[in-house]
Amino acid sequence: MPLLSPDQSAFVEHLGLALGLDQYVLAAWVIAESGPNKTKANHNYLNMMDSHGQQITYASAADAASAAADNLSTPLYASILATRHQTPAATIAAIKASPWDVDHYSNGVLDRTYAQVQSGAVGLLGNSGSNPSGFDQFGLGIAQGAYGAAGDASRILDDAFSFALGGHTPAELAVRLAELVAGSFLLAAGLLTLAALLFRDVERTPIGQQAGRRIRHAAELAAAAVIA
Repeated sequence: MPLLSPDQSAFVEHLGLALGLDQYVLAAWVIAESGPNKTKANHNYLNMMDSHGQQITYASAADAASAAADNLSTPLYASILATRHQTPAATIAAIKASPWDVDHYSNGVLDRTYAQVQSGAVGLLGNSGSNPSGFDQFGLGIAQGAYGAAGDASRILDDAFSFALGGHTPAELAVRLAELVAGSFLLAAGLLTLAALLFRDVERTPIGQQAGRRIRHAAELAAAAVIA
């Protein structure tokens, strides 16, 4: 049995894509807050409350994840987002130290659910509408990496192309050129990773599709720059 229901899987997928946090940690957090393999009518798997102390109801897991991402992006939870490129243990520690839970998960539940997620990672994700059959946590991590690489390259290429048309000093253009080279490496990595995803059917997921759109946009910008 998967540790996450299809609806929980969709929530974790969208929240991870929005924030760039470790997917195992997010899954453990969801299980700590809502229990394993649960489907809630309000889709609110991190138990966000309104001003009256009532759980907020959302139309979908994606909407709930978007609201959670907005909440976690406020200064109140900056310490959590600061661990995006650190270890899962650092993220878990930041979650526990934050005001999200009034008791700071002092009963050890978050540590226990993370250990549970690690031991059952292969069957972590259920088959939601956005996850094809067999799409496990490993595939999600690869897809997210491809999306991030393509997005970074696209933004750098876009910025460099626009900047070059503005008329700037040689030194400024040299800096942009260096960024363009770095972006090209990111784009190559994203292309190679996305090609690998074809063998796992991940390209049919929302993350894979967004990665593809970002890569195509970057390629169009590069072509336009060459023509210009």
